[in-house]
Amino acid sequence: MTDQNIQLQYMTFHKESALYWNNLANQRQFELAKQLLTIGAVLLTISATAIVTIRGINFQSQPLQSYSLLLSWIFFLFSIICGFKQLINDASYFNYLSNDESTRENKFAVLPFDRAKQEIESMKPTNSRGDEKWLLLQHVFFYLGLIFITLSAFFILYFKT
Repeated sequence: MTDQNIQLQYMTFHKESALYWNNLANQRQFELAKQLLTIGAVLLTISATAIVTIRGINFQSQPLQSYSLLLSWIFFLFSIICGFKQLINDASYFNYLSNDESTRENKFAVLPFDRAKQEIESMKPTNSRGDEKWLLLQHVFFYLGLIFITLSAFFILYFKT
């Protein structure tokens, strides 16, 4: 196999890797973040609508109900905000991966094989993990919101006056 064939193989490999990371961006963490965003938004909307339409609840006489419901709404709102931040973070990370692979592909396209290989080996390693703090915070706030909305429903049903 000639150097040109090997160079073409490396170039093709890095091009396919860049496409793989773009495809991955549209599947994994985006789906999880979008699902939590949707569920959080739906629960926030449904709980607010239910409270407005229920006439037999007096929140002045039952502050426990109103505080637990308010806390659940705040946590769901924070979960939604963190979900959007994670989507932005994921897009940035996968763009970084795609650019890294494109850079490597470009080196094989323009430089002689040995020089391209040498330059790629001297490059700093690709960061293999994106920042997932917003996804973790989204989960924490979502589950706290779920706990407090459940407590709120319990207080509303159990202490109904």
